Amino acid sequence: MPKIKNNNENQNILDNKSIFSEANNTELLTDCITETNDQITEEIEENELVYSKYKYTGKNPEEISINKGAKLKVVDWNAKDGYVLVYQVDNKHNKGLYPINSITNREKYISALKRKYNGSTKGEPYFTEWAIEEFDKLTQGINEGPEFSFDGNKWYNH
Repeated sequence: MPKIKNNNENQNILDNKSIFSEANNTELLTDCITETNDQITEEIEENELVYSKYKYTGKNPEEISINKGAKLKVVDWNAKDGYVLVYQVDNKHNKGLYPINSITNREKYISALKRKYNGSTKGEPYFTEWAIEEFDKLTQGINEGPEFSFDGNKWYNH
């Protein structure tokens, strides 16, 4: 793997992280999935770790009630039209149907950040590292769960 020089351009991006405000990133986390159910299903692998974008109170016993930022594991992508069957990672007894358009994952968040700040991401991989840190800040502390890591392609549970 080639080494990346820490040139002035990359350092400027790291120094100017303030252009990426936390308020904008929280809004982006909330808005980063707008595609149809089919597109979402194609882009997020079955059984991948996802996060809830909103606090949700189930309307019937089949639906899950969770807080915004809850770490979820998808069990069935086709459980019911417009819903996925999930369980909460840090409380496996909390399971049920959850609206598919109310989930997000880190890859989609980073892609959305790159689109939003097009032209400001020349310092790869520094931008991606920063985006991962921002995603983790937005989702951590909302609903703590077991340790997970992400290697660029998959999530791993420790």
